[in-house]
Amino acid sequence: MSKPIELYANALRGLGRVTARELKHLFGGDLQSRQAGHTRNVDIIQFKYDGPHESLLQIGTTEDVFALICELDLSGDREKDLLAIAELSRQKSLTRVVEYAKLFRGRPSKRIRFRAVVQASDADWRLYRRNEMQASLVEAINMAYPKWKPVDDEADFEFWLQQTDRAATIGVRLSDATMRHRTYKMEHMPGSLRPTVARAMAFLGRPQDNDVIVDPVCGLGTTLIERALAGRCKMLLGGDGDYDVSESAMVNFGRKHRPRLICHWDAERLPIADESVHVVLANLPWGHRIAADIGPHYAGVLREAERILKSQGRAVFLTDQSRALVACLSYSEQLFELERITDVSVLGREADIFVVQKI
Repeated sequence: MSKPIELYANALRGLGRVTARELKHLFGGDLQSRQAGHTRNVDIIQFKYDGPHESLLQIGTTEDVFALICELDLSGDREKDLLAIAELSRQKSLTRVVEYAKLFRGRPSKRIRFRAVVQASDADWRLYRRNEMQASLVEAINMAYPKWKPVDDEADFEFWLQQTDRAATIGVRLSDATMRHRTYKMEHMPGSLRPTVARAMAFLGRPQDNDVIVDPVCGLGTTLIERALAGRCKMLLGGDGDYDVSESAMVNFGRKHRPRLICHWDAERLPIADESVHVVLANLPWGHRIAADIGPHYAGVLREAERILKSQGRAVFLTDQSRALVACLSYSEQLFELERITDVSVLGREADIFVVQKI
């Protein structure tokens, strides 16, 4: 067996521990993973892997996957730190990582193009700026591969440096834009749920082949489509109070992910039989989007979830109004909170994911 490759994944801030669990689910309980740090909006999860490279693109809760070149401690001293970045070309892992990254690419350009990406926030202890780090990274790659051409976009390879506190994680991006954006999103609207957050919700619902899944506020259908991508199920049911939005969800579904049914309905009066559903997934309306008191709406959605769920069924809710949801749960006789994933970064705001179970 070949030596496992050192990899890391970027998950939206707050989702790192869900991604670590998904990695173990996909690649086995013996997979070594650890949350290595975070930038302002991203959790970084490191892991070792020696399986088929194509399987890495099945990870659903991550924005990107990288092959690790090295980690550098940063002192803040300009000359010392920029020299350490520029000497990246001396890292023994660089050649192996680049060869591994080639497995994820089609035929490269006649002259290979590369891009250097640096994610770092200005800090008082660091006596240099992000653009200087980027210039040092470009210098390092040019020293290792003199014939390669640095570009701003449309690159064959992307080398990323991400500052995590007083350290830097440097790697080659293996995934492309479809890992974070998906290809099914034909219809869009402001505030549409990010697919990786929806996949985290689907994963926390413990997917089973016989699941009947309901999203009472399905919007463009992202949570239901991500549940379908996470594994087989018996039925997908969704609806929205806005007829045009539910029609847009059908466009995103296309001809895939059957059986499913998307309706125009009232989330507080669902046309679904009692105790007939295994999982409810819902990105609940956020407080800044609704002028009226959100509590009564949340209470109505929870009452319906309690009614339609089977015993031991789960509901997974995303909300930025945790107090309102907790208050509604306190009045429920059959729903109780199992888990809460807090401070998830969603479109520049923080939200919580609640995992709820029916007794």
